[in-house]
Amino acid sequence: MNGTAYVLIIIIALASVALALFFRVKKQRKPISKLGAVSFGLVIAGIVFSENKWVGYSFIGAGLLLAVADIFLKSKNS
Repeated sequence: MNGTAYVLIIIIALASVALALFFRVKKQRKPISKLGAVSFGLVIAGIVFSENKWVGYSFIGAGLLLAVADIFLKSKNS
């Protein structure tokens, strides 16, 4: 299997988990914050641009940092 097949398997797995959570947790659903959406987008961009390792890892790292910052800000406000 080449790298593209692994990326497709990961995307399909993430989509199936997202769909399962969407249908399971309808009552507790809250809208995603803007910072969370940007971090999710950066992680997806890192997966898409994984052929160039520096670009892919940079996007994933930035996405994770923003996700942690979002979690910290949400816990601070609650």
